This record gives sequence, structure tokens and C-alpha cells, in this order.
Amino acid sequence: MWDFDIGALPVVDDDGQLIGMITDRDICMAAYTRGEILPEISVAHAMTTHVVSCRPDDTIKTAANLMANHKIRRIPVVDDDYRPIGVVSLNDLALATIERREMSPLEMAGTLAAICEHRDVAPPM
Repeated sequence: MWDFDIGALPVVDDDGQLIGMITDRDICMAAYTRGEILPEISVAHAMTTHVVSCRPDDTIKTAANLMANHKIRRIPVVDDDYRPIGVVSLNDLALATIERREMSPLEMAGTLAAICEHRDVAPPM
């Protein structure tokens, strides 16, 4: 991920079906909370298993709405067999706004604000 400047990767099972997503933040948090070094932590222990995805024929606005509603910065695109075929990122939304005008700047700003909005966090015990 570091070598190729990738912040998130889909995780697939033996059949190539999407079963999770893992981000650079997930990896860092798993190392911190488990108190283990990276080679000791499996992807299964660090990945998110509740994956929100979209389809190739969805509009960019649909992907943006899913990202905003679920506060995620990247959303995998899956085929009919739930195999990942791509990922839509915040950068893709920005390009769709500026270059292709598929979203208005106001829609993009609203999406970004919703994604970045602080989540309710349980108080420390």
C-alpha cells in the first residue's frame, strides 16, 4: 500500500467475492489496539467486514450518497458475482465534479462534509 500510494484495498475470498475492505488506518489501529507488530496481525483481524458497495451502472451521485450516508471515503464497485471491479474514491468524486460535471460543487461539498462529520463515539471507560 505504501509503495503504490494506496489507502484502501478490497479483500476477497477464494472465489474472488468481496468479503471486506482494509485501509491504512485499519492496519495502524489494529497494531495499536492489539499491541502487536504488523507481521503478527492478519488481514482478517484488521479489515472491515461490513462493506458498502455500488454497481458499475450506478451513477456517481449514487456512489456519493452511499459514501456520505455511511461516512466512507472509498466504495468498492462490484459485478453481478460480488467481485470487486473497481473503487470510487473522494478523488473520483472531485474529478466527476470538476472535469465531467456529474456533480455540482455544492453536492460535492455536501458529500465531503457528510463523510467528514464526526461520528458519535462511546465515552472512554
